[in-house]
Amino acid sequence: MSEPRTWHDENVLHAALSAINADIGRYILRALDADAGRKEPTPPSDERDLGRRLRLLGDALTRRADERDAATGHPVLEGGAP
Repeated sequence: MSEPRTWHDENVLHAALSAINADIGRYILRALDADAGRKEPTPPSDERDLGRRLRLLGDALTRRADERDAATGHPVLEGGAP
């Protein structure tokens, strides 16, 4: 079993989710611009990078949910308020 998550872990996860949310928005806007002929499509290497980052964050979010299920249904955090 892994160590309980800390508030710092939660903040890092939330920051990463926020950052990737902005990247997804940019990806979608670029796809729309490419479809309209205003920009080149996103290079495949950038799509792969975004996909890998999404997968890693998805795994992290799944682990967080599993930890919450294993406890009481609430975030499992040490060093902070419940």
